Amino acid sequence: MAAAWSMPVEFAPPRVAIVVDKSTWTREIIERNGTFGIVVPGVAAASWTYAVGSVSGRDEDKFNAWGIPVVTGPELGLPLIEEKCLAWMGVPVAAGDGGPDPVRYPVRGGGSLRRR
Repeated sequence: MAAAWSMPVEFAPPRVAIVVDKSTWTREIIERNGTFGIVVPGVAAASWTYAVGSVSGRDEDKFNAWGIPVVTGPELGLPLIEEKCLAWMGVPVAAGDGGPDPVRYPVRGGGSLRRR
């Protein structure tokens, strides 16, 4: 999923905040697995970024459809993209606080940023 909004929260350890709409396939996967991957695409990945952000993974396997090679992340075993990307990290999320904002996913102190 190409996030519409994301921002760094802390650099050591690396932490990020993202917004994921509750009706998306990405949201369902994050809630089911409790993890997600962040990939920072480079200019060379612009066409991939546009393509995967334009369709739902619920309907097709985006990596296979666009021939995007993935690697298995070392910490969490998540599929991550290294080729044409500047950095990536696997992110475990903490349980929500039960508040009114179910979209918030606090990072559970982990995930390591890998730079290319």
